[in-house]
Amino acid sequence: MVQSPDEDVVRIVVRALDNAIRRGDDEVGPPLLLLAVAEGRPGATLERYGLSCEAIRQVIDHRGPHIAGRGRRNKRPPDLVAIRDVLQSELDADTSVGSFGGRRAHAHRALSTSARKSLELSLREAMRCGLDHAVPESLVLGLLRTDDTELRRVLEHAGVDGVGVDEAGLRDQLESQLLTSVHRSR
Repeated sequence: MVQSPDEDVVRIVVRALDNAIRRGDDEVGPPLLLLAVAEGRPGATLERYGLSCEAIRQVIDHRGPHIAGRGRRNKRPPDLVAIRDVLQSELDADTSVGSFGGRRAHAHRALSTSARKSLELSLREAMRCGLDHAVPESLVLGLLRTDDTELRRVLEHAGVDGVGVDEAGLRDQLESQLLTSVHRSR
């Protein structure tokens, strides 16, 4: 049976929610997911390719609110703090980890359409490599495959396809890490 994300990916979503709350955003977009990934385990891989957490944060903060998640016009924004707290309490209690089912289903309300697409693509990447759930490395691959204009701008300003970050090399490294984690789990 295919599940959604593992505990590490849920923690990434919680960090992205924290960043959105800190910035005063209405939702989490792919740039904030990328920042949250860079703050975690795959951040070392991103760093090796010249894409640092600090560079991503600076681009997001410099480019303003429109880049990350203030795009809900004429809609009541979700309570990001409440959503984050539910996810964090479930992680702390170790309940239904690895699934956005049940109470976590409303977490999707906090994500932009592009961010939800990134999570879907991350699950596809994981399945392609033989996993039944998304992991942080597959999330980065999903983000890199997302056709999100603001994420592309963040990547370009942070150095991808510009100041020496080899996106193809980064993808290869992440796919290799993903395959290694598949073999270790068997």
